[in-house]
Amino acid sequence: MDKHTWGQPAPAAVAVKPPTEPRPAEEVAAETHRLLEDPGWCLWRCSTLDNEVIVVVRDELVTGYPAGFPVYTSQELVELAKAGGEFIRVAHEAKKTLGAKVAAVEGAAK
Repeated sequence: MDKHTWGQPAPAAVAVKPPTEPRPAEEVAAETHRLLEDPGWCLWRCSTLDNEVIVVVRDELVTGYPAGFPVYTSQELVELAKAGGEFIRVAHEAKKTLGAKVAAVEGAAK
């Protein structure tokens, strides 16, 4: 599993801190699951995306997260994890520029 850093929940105007040393994936996963329960979202600084910040939401019904960041549902991330780095970067650009949603990754291992 890739290493990511994440941001704490914050109000709509968010000052994202500079990257820090990546935390172990297991630690980030546990904190992400906790935050997806309440408030339903968290910020990730993703090393696979050159330390770009994304919002991870439990599902599409979650609101109250900061604007200005690409938004991924937890299910989209499950699908993208099947594909690997280069595909993730291409999908990310499609999401940022076209508002694309990830439904499934064809040909990926299940």
